Amino acid sequence: MKTYFLFLYTILISSLAFPLDGAPDSPKRWQTYNGYQAEGYGRHIVLISGDEEYRSEEALSQLGKILALRQGFKCTVLYAQDPEKPGIINPQILTNIPGLKALRTADCMIIATRFRDLPDDQMKEIDAYLKSGRPVIGLRTANHGFKPSQDSRWKHYGWKYNDPKNPGWNEGFGGAILGSWFFSHHGLHGSESTRGVIENGSAQHQILRGIKPGEVWGATDVYGVKEPIPGEDVQILLRGQVLDGMNIDSNPVGPEVANKKGLKNRNQPMQALAWTKSYQIPGGRKGRAFCTTLGASLDLQAEGTRKLLVNAVYWCLDEKAQNPDVQLVGAFKPSPFKTHPIKYWQERQLKVSDFDLLSPLYTQSSSKPASEYDSSLGGREGFGYEFAAHPVNRDRIYNFYRRQAAHFLPKRYQGDLPTLLPRYPDLDGAENGHWGKYGKNGYRDRRWQIMEHGDVFSGILRINNETFTRAVAVRLDDNLNCAFDTLSKKYTHVWKGDFIEFNPSRWGIGGGIRPGGDIVAKDIESGIPDGARYIGHVRRGKQVAFQFEKNGKTFFSIPVVKNGSLSVESNLASLPEPSARYADKSITLSGRLGKNIPNAPFAIDRIPVPLHNEFGSVMLIGGHDFFSNGDAAVCTMAGDVWRVS
Repeated sequence: MKTYFLFLYTILISSLAFPLDGAPDSPKRWQTYNGYQAEGYGRHIVLISGDEEYRSEEALSQLGKILALRQGFKCTVLYAQDPEKPGIINPQILTNIPGLKALRTADCMIIATRFRDLPDDQMKEIDAYLKSGRPVIGLRTANHGFKPSQDSRWKHYGWKYNDPKNPGWNEGFGGAILGSWFFSHHGLHGSESTRGVIENGSAQHQILRGIKPGEVWGATDVYGVKEPIPGEDVQILLRGQVLDGMNIDSNPVGPEVANKKGLKNRNQPMQALAWTKSYQIPGGRKGRAFCTTLGASLDLQAEGTRKLLVNAVYWCLDEKAQNPDVQLVGAFKPSPFKTHPIKYWQERQLKVSDFDLLSPLYTQSSSKPASEYDSSLGGREGFGYEFAAHPVNRDRIYNFYRRQAAHFLPKRYQGDLPTLLPRYPDLDGAENGHWGKYGKNGYRDRRWQIMEHGDVFSGILRINNETFTRAVAVRLDDNLNCAFDTLSKKYTHVWKGDFIEFNPSRWGIGGGIRPGGDIVAKDIESGIPDGARYIGHVRRGKQVAFQFEKNGKTFFSIPVVKNGSLSVESNLASLPEPSARYADKSITLSGRLGKNIPNAPFAIDRIPVPLHNEFGSVMLIGGHDFFSNGDAAVCTMAGDVWRVS
């Protein structure tokens, strides 16, 4: 069976999953650490290693274990390897990192590559991820993470790339995405380590939460960083203090030490060490980026450095970690950074499976139930609960009332019956509140913010303690926007700047919509007579007409821009003919036919739901209906409508 998705209103899709890691007896080519802590559960982090010197295969494996075991994220860690010797890590193989299809379902990408020249099919995955506007964390050599050949279609990713005809990619991946490309070792390599010093005005930033002065440290030297860092929304969080030694408590390099070495004082001024910014590649959406020139496996010995990186993940996802647990997972003995020849790796035979997670992924609840029917250990057998053994259900209480009734049956219960039976103790035995450990009332998700909203968006408008429950936001041009209230028949607000914003809590749907810029006008009359009934809005090209009816007559209110301000017209005939905005946007996916169900008149076919797509639509399905030919119309909570056939 093939499934065809045709755009009716806003969205195109891409595949949902990526292939499993070969046949059951094939060598493991990447690591997948499945986490089950509530803080990160349900989010997917992809970590891409591949540098010749700083042991990113060690650093990202440990970081992935911390994010999975301590925070609950699903983490996929990828490694450079010879395609002829799958499962054997070899950082000197610059042309192959298998498993990059994992980016299709990633919520955040952490990258620590150096001078990679990857094949077309692998670069397509990275490029598609960046065009989606999802967040990026770049460590150490990621600022010169790619070095494609000059005849490659991906040469603009390369270190030092500069083409006046393609200014959006100046200095390649490092410059365009992370804001820095490698050009110097500012500290002495291998003899002067780095201490993070909090930048003035940044101490309260979310990424620095729980980090005390001097706790961020790395054995790696300070990189030179040119300022101002290019891009929008740049904020430097840490400066790199050059230390006279390779220990966390080494003294800073001062004038006397510098003079003895015949060098200038490299702490005057200090270089940027960690910063945040936004990025947007040509043809893509805007996304968040965090970059630090720390990142060797030795650097993860410092708890402050680990906390910096874990906090950065939460910031990228627009979530807040109160004080994340960043304890090392298992035995961690990072190797000294050094560039080894290819023969070294061929002889060492470091396997992907050497980074298997040996620690238990979760622990059973230690609380004692008040009675046998409160226990999470019973009530699961014989009822066909397919997912009862899944770790997220480890504290879930099954068949509470059935077990409670059986407990108090006269044949079993010898005491006096209580006047009032105890109530159901909430999910997970009430240890984690009514909604249980995995309740997502506080779940924060930026994807509604970065999706393509089109030029019209209906919803609840909240602004300055006012709420408009029947609002329609309209993008009038590249700088002017308005909101129309279909109840009061007024243009309640006009603003300049970005179109709309969402509160990220509860998947982005709990806080309504907000203007994305500065208010310049309020309460503009629409020209619609009192008592008129709202019919809906009509799209004509990029313009919108709000349609009303009264006593058999039709009225239109059309917001337009004149002399940089909102003006209202009423003549629909003056607008261009309507056209389907995404009529040519379709995609083919493979579905799966269901098996016949004994004694049932139907079978269940499986149609994949595309979580990541070209327009960033958040696929929270709101409802569906069917056309006469059997095609389905599927709508999302953002108002997108898909035709599925």
